[in-house]
Amino acid sequence: FGTWPRGAKVPDSQVFERLAGIGLRAYQIDIDYRAGHPFNDMRWLCHGCEESHHEHTFQGMDPGKTCDVKVHEWMRGDTGIKWEYWAAKGPLQDWSAWDDWHGDSHCLWHRVYPSLEWGLHKFLELFRLPAERRWRF
Repeated sequence: FGTWPRGAKVPDSQVFERLAGIGLRAYQIDIDYRAGHPFNDMRWLCHGCEESHHEHTFQGMDPGKTCDVKVHEWMRGDTGIKWEYWAAKGPLQDWSAWDDWHGDSHCLWHRVYPSLEWGLHKFLELFRLPAERRWRF
């Protein structure tokens, strides 16, 4: 392994260069720490990058309910590559299926994957390969 040696402040230089050359977007409910939380790692790896923030309100799972999201963006000036962290304000109260648990603190994908409003499809299209470079099955 050795890609991020114990005690080192940054990953191996070759690994860091590869990471810096790809776009990245992470979606997370801000209070969800059960499977790790990427924000601090992303901010550390983007140290020195131009940082910006903006907020969105998206349609929730139940009619009339919404999800508030804060987007953190880091732009690498030398490459124009952007890393994004989308933090939904939790626990989410937009879906009555979670009322018995006092809201949803983990299952953001139920909103992100099926809804065009969250923009995952547009992000993925930024990295679509030309047809001649795609796998064929």
